[in-house]
Amino acid sequence: MSDERSERGEDESADFDRRFSEIVAGFEPSRTNPPLHLPEPAPAHETTAPSEQGGASWRTWEGEDPGDHFVPAPTDPLPAGDIHFWAIVVGLAAGPLLVFLSAVLRILPGMPWGLLGVVMTVAGFVLLVLRSPRRRSGDDGTGARV
Repeated sequence: MSDERSERGEDESADFDRRFSEIVAGFEPSRTNPPLHLPEPAPAHETTAPSEQGGASWRTWEGEDPGDHFVPAPTDPLPAGDIHFWAIVVGLAAGPLLVFLSAVLRILPGMPWGLLGVVMTVAGFVLLVLRSPRRRSGDDGTGARV
C-alpha cells in the first residue's frame, strides 16, 4: 500500500513540475511581446515656467498656504452631572476589566467578581442602547458629529 502512495506521489510531483515549467515558459519575454518598461521620471532639478506648462496645474505644489489648514471645532466637554453617561462608561470599562482580572489572570476570586463584571458590562450596554435616540428625523442639517 505504501508503494502505491509513493509511486502516486512521485507521479503527481512530476506532473506538477511539468505543468509548472509550462506555465513559467509562457511568461518568458519573447521578440513579439517585449517586456514592459516604465517611463523614467523627470529629474527633480528641471523646472518649467508656468507659461511653458500652459498655466498652473492641479498637480503642482506651491508650498504651504496658512489659510488652507483645517481647524476642527472645539469638542463638547464631558457631562459632569450626567449619571447615566458615567454609568455607561463605568459599566463598559470596569465590567470587562473585572471579568479579565477574575477569569483570565485569576487575581480576584472568580465567581463573585466575574459575575459582577458580566452584570456591569451588560448593564452598561443596555444603558447605552437606552440612551440612543428613539426616532431619527434623517437630515437635521447639522452635518456629521464625531
